[in-house]
Amino acid sequence: MSLYNTSKGCLGRSSSHGCLTCLFILIVLLLSYPSSHGAAESWQTYIYANDIRGVVPLSDGIYCATSGGALFYQSETGEFRQWNRAANGLSSDTLTCAIGAPGDQIWYGTETQGIAIYDVESSIFMPFTSLLESIPSDDIVNLIKQDDWILVLARGGFSVFQGDSLVWMSLEGLDLDPVPSWDLRTGQIFQGELWIGGRPVTEEGYLGGVVRLNFELGRWEDRSQGLENRTLRDLAVHDELIWVATDDFIGIWNGDEWIGHEAGLPGSPLWMDLYSAADTLWLAGKTGVYYFDPAGEQWITAAAGAPPVSSLARDQQGRLWAGASANARNSNGLADSEDGLWERLGGEWVQHRMLGPDRRHHYRDITFDKDGRLWTSTAQPQQQPLLTIRDNGNWSTIVKGTSGLTNTWTWRLLVDGDAIWLGNCCGTSSTLPDFGVEVIRPDGISQYAQATNIKDMTKDARGRLWFASSSENTEFAFGVTGLDPSDSTWIELTTTTMGAELQSNNVRAIAAEGVILWIGYVDQGFSRWNLGSDGVPLTTDDDWIHYSSSQVQRRPVGDRTTCIAVGSDAVWVGSTSGVTRVKDIYGLRYLTQGYNRLPASEIKDIIPTAEGGAWIATKNSGVTRVLPDGFGGFTYEYTYDSPELVHPDIETMTVDPDGRSLWLGTAWGLSMVRPSSTVTEGRERPGVYPNPYQPKCSQSLRILGLPSRVSGVILDTEGRHLAVFDDVGSGEVIWDGRADGRMVPAGLYIVRIRSSQGFRSIPFAVLDGDCGP
Repeated sequence: MSLYNTSKGCLGRSSSHGCLTCLFILIVLLLSYPSSHGAAESWQTYIYANDIRGVVPLSDGIYCATSGGALFYQSETGEFRQWNRAANGLSSDTLTCAIGAPGDQIWYGTETQGIAIYDVESSIFMPFTSLLESIPSDDIVNLIKQDDWILVLARGGFSVFQGDSLVWMSLEGLDLDPVPSWDLRTGQIFQGELWIGGRPVTEEGYLGGVVRLNFELGRWEDRSQGLENRTLRDLAVHDELIWVATDDFIGIWNGDEWIGHEAGLPGSPLWMDLYSAADTLWLAGKTGVYYFDPAGEQWITAAAGAPPVSSLARDQQGRLWAGASANARNSNGLADSEDGLWERLGGEWVQHRMLGPDRRHHYRDITFDKDGRLWTSTAQPQQQPLLTIRDNGNWSTIVKGTSGLTNTWTWRLLVDGDAIWLGNCCGTSSTLPDFGVEVIRPDGISQYAQATNIKDMTKDARGRLWFASSSENTEFAFGVTGLDPSDSTWIELTTTTMGAELQSNNVRAIAAEGVILWIGYVDQGFSRWNLGSDGVPLTTDDDWIHYSSSQVQRRPVGDRTTCIAVGSDAVWVGSTSGVTRVKDIYGLRYLTQGYNRLPASEIKDIIPTAEGGAWIATKNSGVTRVLPDGFGGFTYEYTYDSPELVHPDIETMTVDPDGRSLWLGTAWGLSMVRPSSTVTEGRERPGVYPNPYQPKCSQSLRILGLPSRVSGVILDTEGRHLAVFDDVGSGEVIWDGRADGRMVPAGLYIVRIRSSQGFRSIPFAVLDGDCGP
């Protein structure tokens, strides 16, 4: 029996006083977030929001949960509004479901941050997480609203609320409730009892199924008869009967077993949603939307042309709305003609779709062409890669493998006049790209097989293009390849090429400085290759200089090169250990992780700035603004990071044609920031970041918004000192989440700071959940 049933005292929500206390703590946590970095600083987030996992109609329009944030469709005007993760706002972009709650509230389930509650009247988001509320975890699988009941199904358990009270809570590993599996998917309250169902955990493990719980007696009964070896999807109560939907079966419980009621339904289905509205039972899935005709005891198609649907809802006017999702197709994604929000009008379905960025979230490269259009390349495993163009706010997409392009990942984009060069990667003996290099010109597409597994490319002062090849399997790394477009001649450099001094065929980065090529190896440092006064490779005036840990006077910060960028007065070489800045042949300066330095050691991208500094993206730590200090060194003013940044792991950066704004392609979406003209401009009251804080996710705690350098301590809620910091400025690391060498447990903590303006206490939360976008 659950430890938390009401007959033995419920936790967290058994009284209105407890709810007010939790709400107060949540408000304190929200207020502790820092606001924007500066008055003149602005952020834009771009995530594809047409993969819809939940639909909630209210009087003002349709609210949708998507894999790219929350979406609102104003049906009268046809306009969309999108919310993405932000400080004091939506807590996550990866939403799983949505329900309407009393008081014009929308509850959004998230994959990593619990429930985000949106109050329509105040336009405020409020967090509802396992840290402070009686829900099993912050990985929400499903939310179900039924009369005054709310069911919260999460990874590792479930909670049942009636009104403002917790009725039951079960946690994997703590409670012995005989649920069919802990991969719970759906539930219903039927005749005052909880019916709840799960999916198989593994092929050899639990088979899933349905169980029934009597709250008063705490007694469970199995209700899986007839569902053997089936993957449960949904339950629904309709016309005093309880229905079940699995991947390929629809049935009614007859008191002893589930009896199939599938007349009129097509074969090879994938059912996702059973939805009871007014006098009608609706069914949605891969093959469309159907309703049940009780007179004929069969299912009838709701309207022609329905896409794969994962969620249904009916508004106050009786109109049916459907959310299309890749989940319903059980594939890599939907075509533009299938995705988005759908409305049933008369005898057909009408699509409402918000134009936006790539359907793939993982960005590999971004750049602007000569006409000011933004080009992006996105690629994710087992999904067709995409190229997307943003032209004056309008988005268009090219699916790789169509339009004359090969179906391979484009790892690098290079603009050369009217031409867009594509460097394609990755493959092994059986999967090598047919064409490692492609070029899109106004008059057509050209493809080249002379280079493959391309991770980087550049153009030298003589107009020659150079391509760097790398692979996790060194057998399929092919060194450096050059192309002279003037006569279409190719040259290949490997470690065995006569006259070349390539240190490895596994080349991760390449950049041109006039007729000098900087070549970065996966694990052998980097080389400086001067093509000489004639600018022709492999002639007698060529000169090679190598930088690696084996060189006494030319030792970089690390041998595992990740990127190279040429600035106005120096070359910046990123590695997994930091940055090596090469001022001249022997003038090396290191920029590394540490106190008042970079927030992480692995460098993802670098953009040098005109004043001699740079923007430096570090793994899972956003982008840091580095400025020369006037004494030959640098200051690290602060880091642009979450929550404004859509994801802290930046893969690629580029500068907007306005010369000021930065576009940041991440592992989970695209962000644009227009930095303030001065770093400390417009700072507001101090706040700790991130908040909540997850030390397990390679995060470091910082203070933003400081008017001056401060000292202080980290305290727990009982006043014990956990850590001390001294002489800290805005954005600098103050704590790694440890006390006495051990990670502290999840809970509430306090930063107590002392400055010239006096003392200030800032509360924050520590979480220990899974890391995610």
